[in-house]
Amino acid sequence: MIVINVLTPEPSDQPVNPLDAIGNEMRDPHHHNRPYVLTNMVNSMDGAIAVDGVSGALGGDADFAVFMALRSVADVIVVGAGTARAEQYKAPSASAEAKEQRQARGQAPRPALAVITASARLDPNLPMFGDPDNRPHIITGADADPHAMKHLESVADVHRLPTASVDPTQALSLLHGLGHRVALLEGGPTLNGAFIEADLIDEWNLSLSSMLVGGSSGRAAKGDVGRSHRFTVSRVWMAEDGMLFVQWKRAKRTT
Repeated sequence: MIVINVLTPEPSDQPVNPLDAIGNEMRDPHHHNRPYVLTNMVNSMDGAIAVDGVSGALGGDADFAVFMALRSVADVIVVGAGTARAEQYKAPSASAEAKEQRQARGQAPRPALAVITASARLDPNLPMFGDPDNRPHIITGADADPHAMKHLESVADVHRLPTASVDPTQALSLLHGLGHRVALLEGGPTLNGAFIEADLIDEWNLSLSSMLVGGSSGRAAKGDVGRSHRFTVSRVWMAEDGMLFVQWKRAKRTT
């Protein structure tokens, strides 16, 4: 049994159920042409996002519970091709309890998956292509490899955008047109950086591990151009293993 206590906004020593708490939060997809975008990233105390190239070693049972709870509110999970390969992504799943909550909110039984790749060079045998009932969206650019796209068409829904690199605003507009109102961005750092640069993040969720890692692991977001966007802390939880879960939100915007 996991134990997660609330530190803010109202401190409590009563354990919280992440699935209920996150599922009952209001996320107004108030944008006219794109989904509400929340993130889910994990960092060590010294800012590392991975150990030996993968993020799983930084988490634990509580982190996994929060991870699945955040996934449970998304219509679509958005991830870069590099992260999907490194983390061996599978088609998203949902527990019976999560499916019941999703049905009550008018959502599909489980989230869709959207993979961002400029080249479309993805192995059709990757685990994420293994469920014909939940085919991923592959969002690629004008310079994508036509042969790679052809190979993916039997296992995925392939969408080609008009720009060479995949513009995050256009990608979100596409997903919005497909009926997705809440998108969960799971990285990697380059994709996160592109979304930050375009000011497309509505909610930033960070799991802060009580581990020091060192090494050369990168940060949660990187890009060519830095941008400053102010967020407000809206929630802090702490697990019995010392892990912190922090949520920041942007003020409501009308565009």
